[in-house]
Amino acid sequence: MYRAGFGQSSPSLLNLADWQEKEKVNPVNCAVDENGALLDNLTLELRVVQHFTELGLHIHSSRVTSCGGWFVDDFLLSEGDGKKILNQAKLRSIQQMLSAFYADDSPCLNGDETDDTSRVESTVFELAGPDGVGLLADVTRLLTHNGCNVRSAAVWTYRGRVAFVLSVTEKGRPIADEYKLGRLRQLVTAIMGGEA
Repeated sequence: MYRAGFGQSSPSLLNLADWQEKEKVNPVNCAVDENGALLDNLTLELRVVQHFTELGLHIHSSRVTSCGGWFVDDFLLSEGDGKKILNQAKLRSIQQMLSAFYADDSPCLNGDETDDTSRVESTVFELAGPDGVGLLADVTRLLTHNGCNVRSAAVWTYRGRVAFVLSVTEKGRPIADEYKLGRLRQLVTAIMGGEA
């Protein structure tokens, strides 16, 4: 690419020109909150990447996925020399930047770390199978349609596979009817593609 008065453009400028051209065709979608702050994912990603860079970390790979307005960003990071990040100040800084801790620095509790007065016995479904659109919605719809309350759910996905751990109660207690429990397991297994 040659422009009068500029000489030969470098490859990075060519890439920038390509990106700018693509941005004209596919503009970045964003929203603004009541204070005028940008709410687009690109701005958030830039803040995260900038923070990693300021800490002197290398980003070896990243993966961004989104569905229905939710974004999940995975980053594979290391120290500048390629070693594992062990510096507690850097780890704390990343946690605070990602809002993993409350303002008083007490760690967020998950459903397994409640005290005994808050603990409720429940039936647990552990499921795994091929991932698909709406799979969690289908499973929870089946359970709630049959009078169950899904108290908590943990979901993992990896390379086209999904795993769920669902904590379920019926009228505030574990499912007591063995026949109903067996039938629910059968139906959930069918939704999961025959695996549970």
